[in-house]
Amino acid sequence: MKSKLSIILLLAVVLLAFVPAMNAQTWNGVTGFATYSELGVPGITGGGAGEVVHVSTYADFKTYVGSADPYVIIVDNEIQGKGMDDREDIISLNSNKTIIGAGAGVMLNGINLDAKGKSNIIIRNIKLRKGRTDGMSFRQCHHVWVDHCDLSESYDGLLDFTVGSDYL
Repeated sequence: MKSKLSIILLLAVVLLAFVPAMNAQTWNGVTGFATYSELGVPGITGGGAGEVVHVSTYADFKTYVGSADPYVIIVDNEIQGKGMDDREDIISLNSNKTIIGAGAGVMLNGINLDAKGKSNIIIRNIKLRKGRTDGMSFRQCHHVWVDHCDLSESYDGLLDFTVGSDYL
């Protein structure tokens, strides 16, 4: 009986030694394709190397997400756009950004987040509703991470990755 138990334990230890090699790469304990070092991006970091900023107005949000500089953008409260009838509320995301909602009530209302040909974007803990086209749209983008988001009531789609997007 002891020898069977010893063999089982030995097999379990050997298998556990190989599990990390069989899994995708990890980032902060999370596994996924966005963590891979490819296409000139050494795994997803978002705006991790940049300044941490807190935003609470539409103007500040639009300025920081569209900037060429890396930023970790903490959204402190609901930011109101004009809604589905206004193209101004399609906000272009630039590369090297992390956007995080500071609490459960944080919402981007009437805003569409849009990225074309960008990379290294992390969006977490955001409610987004009533986007003019899609809630979030990514075209020809790579290394994008979206999690713990609540998307609803957008005109077309809620979350679109299209036109050759990869490492998501």
